[in-house]
Amino acid sequence: FIRVNHPRTLFSLFYPLFLLNRAVLRVNLPFDDPLNYEQRSFLQTIQQRQWKSEADTPVILSEILSLLSTGSAPELLAEEITPTPIVIKGDRPPLPVAELELPGGTIQLASRFYVQREPWESRCYEQIGKNAGLIRIKAPRQMGKTSLLARICDHAAELGYRTASLDFLETDEAIFEDLTVFLKRFCALISRKLGISPRQVPEFWDEELFGPKENCNDYFEQYILAPLTVPLFLGLDELDRLFPYNIVAKEFLTLLRSWNEKAKVNETWAKLRIAIAHSTESYVVMDTNSSPFNVGLAVELPEFNQEQVLDLVARHGLSWGTEETRQLMKMVGGHPYLVRLALYHVAQGDLTLSEFLVTAATDAGIYGEHLRRHLWNLQQNPELAAAFQQVVATKEPVCLPSMSAFKLNGMGLVSLQGNEVILRHECLYRPYFQSRLRIRE
Repeated sequence: FIRVNHPRTLFSLFYPLFLLNRAVLRVNLPFDDPLNYEQRSFLQTIQQRQWKSEADTPVILSEILSLLSTGSAPELLAEEITPTPIVIKGDRPPLPVAELELPGGTIQLASRFYVQREPWESRCYEQIGKNAGLIRIKAPRQMGKTSLLARICDHAAELGYRTASLDFLETDEAIFEDLTVFLKRFCALISRKLGISPRQVPEFWDEELFGPKENCNDYFEQYILAPLTVPLFLGLDELDRLFPYNIVAKEFLTLLRSWNEKAKVNETWAKLRIAIAHSTESYVVMDTNSSPFNVGLAVELPEFNQEQVLDLVARHGLSWGTEETRQLMKMVGGHPYLVRLALYHVAQGDLTLSEFLVTAATDAGIYGEHLRRHLWNLQQNPELAAAFQQVVATKEPVCLPSMSAFKLNGMGLVSLQGNEVILRHECLYRPYFQSRLRIRE
């Protein structure tokens, strides 16, 4: 017997072990104490006994000894250990399946709130297992790119690969202004992550005879790849941080493309597997209407479908049906971050679904920061704002210039329908931007 102060924790950690014996001992945990959905459904099918005090110890020990010796409980107690219905008191809200996590940033590998989006995850794992494997994950902000990249890296580690991941948000802005400085830093960071002294980079670099890309290429081949006996997975996150620096971005992306081509024919370079992630919102600052990097497996992360949102609702311990879920999705579609943020606050008791629906499309609501970010980006680009005003002013599909449609779609504000666009997240974006951009229908 183990005395515990938090019996819910005991069951959360150990109830899979109890399944092996098909019996559960509840230590100071009454049958009417609320448990989350998954635990309740599990316990309903298993014999349970409750320990309240030392007086219960001889009775329970007798049952355990009988089970060990005969495989069945004593006849006198057989009726007592039949499955007991678990009753949830009406004044207690259901508990979430797992401890709530405030949405934002990378979802932890062990998180119960991560939702797989097939077939993309399986395709990524398959691609990274191939020679010359290259994956590029692109989507607007807060769609789950970094979380997927982390899982691809974890899968590569399970395959026995060496792994090195870089987040360009951690790089000083001044580094992006000079190609030589940037590539030196890139080689040094990868070296350090692989346990190689970064001091070898300046010793190897020959700026008199070779250009920065040639130096980087040779260093990577001789010092990084050649000594490896297993593949190397290279994960590059927030690559869009480079895009405003046209020369550095162009040359670095060209270098990655050349590495991918070498990996198809060269045994040393075949060890290299790459996955990159970048936000399509960065297209706003670009002078092109196409992706800056178009090789490898392109993964455009989709929004959640209704089944996935319903699953998330259950994981948050909310007893919503199809209608409540429909109201949420009418507001934000299946946008991963916006969906999870709403479910988190409702599950926490910060607001009700009705209160959420009233305030969501305002600066005072839980999406205020998200909405203001889009508004700021539009205000910095008057031509793009004018194009978006056309979309918000009508509920019909609108034909926009190709560049404007490309950028607004990259921001996640519109959806493409052939050569036309329609507004995304109708109930969220239309009222907010009609007010902020002073648009009349």
